[in-house]
Amino acid sequence: MIALVDEIVDRGHPEAARLVFAYTRRLFGWAVSRYGLEHAPTDHLSPRDLIGTKKSRRRVLNEREIKLLWQATEGPEASYFGPYARLLLLFGVRRTELGRAIWLECDLDGATWTIPPGRMKSDEPHVVPLAPVAVEILRSLLTPNARATSYVIGGAPIHYSRAKRRLDAAMAALNGGKPIPRWTWHDARRTFRTGLSGLKIAPHIAELAIAHGKQGLNRIYDQHEYDVELRHAFEAWARRVTSIVAPLPEKVVALRPTT
Repeated sequence: MIALVDEIVDRGHPEAARLVFAYTRRLFGWAVSRYGLEHAPTDHLSPRDLIGTKKSRRRVLNEREIKLLWQATEGPEASYFGPYARLLLLFGVRRTELGRAIWLECDLDGATWTIPPGRMKSDEPHVVPLAPVAVEILRSLLTPNARATSYVIGGAPIHYSRAKRRLDAAMAALNGGKPIPRWTWHDARRTFRTGLSGLKIAPHIAELAIAHGKQGLNRIYDQHEYDVELRHAFEAWARRVTSIVAPLPEKVVALRPTT
């Protein structure tokens, strides 16, 4: 176990090492109780000792990076990772929630996408209101051969690492060959949530937008669905992204000097 974790850490992926340790410990814990084993290889091992203290990530994409991402996802050469990256930024969802979406979950006429409980951490469905730009992207992906059970992105489960490498390369090329500071797919979710605060969206609406449930007694006493407020939040963020990546030209009016 130590050798396994050390190898992943040495490759520069401490968070991946932490996940491997957590899943392996869970597997061995199940095996110990299932088969009456005396101990597991993860006994007396601590991820803190092996990997170090977990640091909360604070990375968000700034406006220039958002514009680079959007530019890098244009054209047929970006057909594999482009729509995925754009929708991830617009929706603020986790990578697997979007990567495994199927057409059955999408109501393009009603402008909603419903993520089923099985793909949500909360084990509850999450309805994502679709802004017009999101509907446009999704319609561009809908082929005549698509079935209700077909994957929305690429017709198959997306390879997250491969898509990220290709996107990073395209962004670096647009940035004069210089990669932007390291970021992850999950940072797009943080960018979305931070962006909602910047748009003065009420905190409880912004939290619901990223599928964080109501807190405390509100879970019991506040049964309002906030559908209108959530749609406003998603559409406001979509407009904000559009204003960054395709700003309207400034109007310049020449004034004649007065005599």
